Amino acid sequence: MPVRNIRRTAFGTEVKLELVRRGMTSRDLARSIGIAETTLCDVIAGRNNSRVTKQKIVNGLALKELQEQLDNEEESKVTK
Repeated sequence: MPVRNIRRTAFGTEVKLELVRRGMTSRDLARSIGIAETTLCDVIAGRNNSRVTKQKIVNGLALKELQEQLDNEEESKVTK
């Protein structure tokens, strides 16, 4: 079986760390915010960069730091 190279983003790393801190699984979070677990895993792994999905994750975890990071990502796209 080939090994996949996961290039987790800073956003994905923060989400994963918060899940560990809270003792939550990705399935728990995905169900609580109404998205597929595979979608959540894709965002965490950096394969899905949907602003709408990221906002659902931020809202579900209620983390100010993640909101700031998401806002900064959006600003950097605008200034490029």
